[in-house]
Amino acid sequence: MTHLRRSLAPGWWSLEKGYSWTVRPRPGPHGARESLPLGLVLRNLLGYVSTLEEARKVLGAGQVKVDGKVRRDYKYPVGAMDILELVPTGERFRMLPDPVKFLRPAPLGQEDAVVKVRRIENKTVVKGGLVQLNLSDGYNVLVNDGKEYETLGSLFISLTDGKIVDYVPMKPGSYAIIVSGSNAGRHGVLKSIITTMRRREAIASIEGDGTEYRTVLDHVLMIGRDAPLIKVN
Repeated sequence: MTHLRRSLAPGWWSLEKGYSWTVRPRPGPHGARESLPLGLVLRNLLGYVSTLEEARKVLGAGQVKVDGKVRRDYKYPVGAMDILELVPTGERFRMLPDPVKFLRPAPLGQEDAVVKVRRIENKTVVKGGLVQLNLSDGYNVLVNDGKEYETLGSLFISLTDGKIVDYVPMKPGSYAIIVSGSNAGRHGVLKSIITTMRRREAIASIEGDGTEYRTVLDHVLMIGRDAPLIKVN
């Protein structure tokens, strides 16, 4: 089906009343339950257009970039940490997880908009002995030695040349943000990891603003060492 029943859409989607159907996101770098179609981002979150028809015309004209690439599909799934650019105005936004709205566009300066945070999901050895780091949004990076990079650690990657700018491992004492689940958007220092049978299901404890939040490790993204390397407020 090309559309989605409104009743089946995620509860955090801000949808207009009076309609039984809405846009179904296409398969892409983010899951359907944790992303919002680009057309709805332009209309509902940014107010850049007032209708989906306008959104399709704007996108068709190549006026919107996601992670540095022009996207023309109004159903393209936009998720946490994606960077949007409105070409005519030069405005840039990072999609941040939010405890109320689940996803919110945070304005960025030009320098902040050229680096994207991606999590290492797994590693594979490819032809030639190189190691391929498979990242959270489907992006891949080849490195000579994969021992330096651990699964669930975060890479800060330049959108201009695709090179690794920085790396933050998944370990207590570093700064993290929760990107999914009921505590999405909460951020602070990763205090502890309580190991279970599967590492991704371990219990992570994050302390921020004097409050402790707990979630599964699979919902956590590292974004800094002593402090966040990206703007989260």
